[in-house]
Amino acid sequence: MAQYRNVKEFTDRIRKAYLKHREEYVSLGNALIEGRKKWDEELRRGWRNPKEQQEARNKHDAKMRELREAFESIEDRAKAEFDEIKAECMQIFEPYNRATASMIDMPTLELLKSGILKDNELIELADSFADNVTMLRLIGKYAEERAKISDTLDRKMTNFAMGCQRASFPYIEPVDSLAMWSLKAIRSDKDSISKENAINLSNGIAKAYDEQADRLTAEAEKFYITVSE
Repeated sequence: MAQYRNVKEFTDRIRKAYLKHREEYVSLGNALIEGRKKWDEELRRGWRNPKEQQEARNKHDAKMRELREAFESIEDRAKAEFDEIKAECMQIFEPYNRATASMIDMPTLELLKSGILKDNELIELADSFADNVTMLRLIGKYAEERAKISDTLDRKMTNFAMGCQRASFPYIEPVDSLAMWSLKAIRSDKDSISKENAINLSNGIAKAYDEQADRLTAEAEKFYITVSE
């Protein structure tokens, strides 16, 4: 029985990692907002003397700095994890997105060189290599040569050749897009001391996250390779 690798396994991993980071993001974000509110209450209440006020401020500033650093680290840690997942995905699938000698099917190449294939057979052959960019580009090369030696310009074969030569396997697009959406939902805005704007924007992204993640996961599921027969 044939065994396959599917890009969906990598979008699933990003989604699972996102949920973990998002949970921590919400927790620390709430702590930052609550810390600011408590400080506002203390400011309204006041202190008995300047010394007590300074001590309270020092304590508050230290606590808020600790929370901000932890909050800001979430985005960095999430990006590093997403990058690792993407790198693993690329290691497996990238050979199918570029012309490489290892992806050449030698019996088919010899068949192409023989020149015995009819036009419809050449087109049908491309269908059997839909996930092999190398073979599609080779088929396109031979189709282009056939179109050129025709007595009249063979537009159908020319268009077919151009389509094959532009072949790509854009497996990484749904993975990149999901990682981008995930990071937007845990943004930290490091240049800003106040994190409430970042939190509000991230919360808006998070509300639409599942819908986008479902769409990108469905897109990722279209990309698969056969690893064994």
